[in-house]
Amino acid sequence: MNSPLHRFIELLLKSGLVTRAELNRIRSQLDQEQAGDDSETDRYVLDQLAQSGSLTDFQAAAVHEGKSDELILDDYLIIDKIGQGGMGRVFKARHTLMQREVAVKFTLADDASKEADQRFRREVEALSRLVHPNIVSALDAGYRGEHCYLVMEYVEGTTLSSYVRQHGPMTFADALGVIIQAAEGLKYVHRQNIIHRDIKPANLLLTPDRTVKVLDVGLAKFDPHEVDGDDDKTDVDCTHGGTIIGTVDYMAPEQAIDAHSVTPSADVYALGCTLHFLLTGNPPYRGHEKTVLERLVAHREEEIPRLSVAALDVPREFDDIFEKMLSKTPETRYANAGELLSDLNRVQRDYSSMLSGVTTIQMECQNQSRKHSTRLRWLAAISLIAFVAAAGWMLRPDRRPAESLSLMQANAGVTFPEISLISPGELPFDLLGRTDPAIHALTGEGWELSGGTLLVPDSSPAKLLIPVAVQPDYRVTGEVRRLGGSGPLVMFLPIGQTSQCFVLLDSQRAGVSKLGFGFNAVGRLAAVAEHDAMGTETPSRFAVDVCADGLTYYLDDQLIVRWDGDPERLQMAGGWSATPQPAFVIGANHGASFLVSKLRIESLPASER
Repeated sequence: MNSPLHRFIELLLKSGLVTRAELNRIRSQLDQEQAGDDSETDRYVLDQLAQSGSLTDFQAAAVHEGKSDELILDDYLIIDKIGQGGMGRVFKARHTLMQREVAVKFTLADDASKEADQRFRREVEALSRLVHPNIVSALDAGYRGEHCYLVMEYVEGTTLSSYVRQHGPMTFADALGVIIQAAEGLKYVHRQNIIHRDIKPANLLLTPDRTVKVLDVGLAKFDPHEVDGDDDKTDVDCTHGGTIIGTVDYMAPEQAIDAHSVTPSADVYALGCTLHFLLTGNPPYRGHEKTVLERLVAHREEEIPRLSVAALDVPREFDDIFEKMLSKTPETRYANAGELLSDLNRVQRDYSSMLSGVTTIQMECQNQSRKHSTRLRWLAAISLIAFVAAAGWMLRPDRRPAESLSLMQANAGVTFPEISLISPGELPFDLLGRTDPAIHALTGEGWELSGGTLLVPDSSPAKLLIPVAVQPDYRVTGEVRRLGGSGPLVMFLPIGQTSQCFVLLDSQRAGVSKLGFGFNAVGRLAAVAEHDAMGTETPSRFAVDVCADGLTYYLDDQLIVRWDGDPERLQMAGGWSATPQPAFVIGANHGASFLVSKLRIESLPASER
């Protein structure tokens, strides 16, 4: 008895997915008078296993369609289908002897020639030597008919494309950590004279412990500029020989012309496009109205976007690195991932505090009435409450006279004005009286301060430093009126060793969401209101209470949000970088403009602490 069904059952036993006792129990349920030949018995057994959940839906469907033999691959038992793309299909499988789960990728062989077989064997030999924590390792390889297959380690996790689709863009700190790990893996690959050629978010896997692993190294090729000797070794590709290999939105300009002559710098280009996606949710030249051809041309001809404009928490100093990653020609780009890493690691050292302990934030929305000493009313709904716990680079100002600054190296490694610490005895304190836009405008043009009223310009992003800090407990009050645009107005509030970002006015519904793997840990609130549902003719008052053990905000004598916990252990889900020192900062983006007045710090009554 050696039917496909019987062989499949034997592999289920051998792999440990079912037990002999379970099979005997199922067979004993089959009435002797109902029992037919062995094949009918085997089918009955498999039907029962499917109903009990011992078989996956994929396996059950294959058995039902008479394709159980396709679930057997030498010593591997196919368990489920993981995914499918232009280069092939990926399955989850189990080695029946070692009882280890693996991933198997089937790809279409170039042809059945001896040369194709030799190329595939050389590639498999090279891949077998690749062992790195940021690479999904190849374990085995072989042929089934006209298809070659690679067996790789099976890693739990999600691709970065899925992660961003589900949770939204990452903070700069998170994205930087991801890209550095991917670059570490690529550095190792490049040193083996191999080029990936298809780096993209879908080929970077994020594990539950936040390790990044590069996928599909098995579809790579040898670097023709590094391999000595036999020219045959310069074109190792078991996928689709002679066609363009890669993904349009992440493909270097030269790769679209000839995928077989690219250098490692093409992987650096794709990594830069991936970074743009992680920070914005879109690759750099992707437009919904653009055709594939138009996107290919855009990679070659359009201006490289400024990353600090596309994602507001990116330091302007990083634009030079990003521009070099996306340079139009390989000669002016980083030559390989190792060269890129030297700059990325320098940035990470300056940004290291943003990559430490992320704490889950729990936020509680309460609709309780409360009498306050002054009437509190917001022009726009306080829709998004988000907090940042991070110490990072502060964007250098567009214009700050050098003589007005006292140089100070914060842990971000950039110059920052001296901050005055206000004592409780100096409260109440006028904040706008301590800032000068000509000196303290960090980004944006058009700031104006006259008669105690600040014009926040529609320059994206616009950030103004108020070089003042105060320790909790305190209250910040002020009046605000939106002049135009629908973007947010934010304020950085000094707490502990850094400042937390408080989004005062925003067009979105309340924003924050807890994301997986420890990234961007914040909690979601139901919408309070939307700013465009409220008038813009008169100024409105706001107040935020900052305590050592929580934050509270009010709207129209009503308690809107109270959060209890250590404010220093909060992190915002993207969009704004923190100050290297505790300080007040006002900011806006997305073309929004505001008038802010009567901004001051007050003592928090003891009864309200």
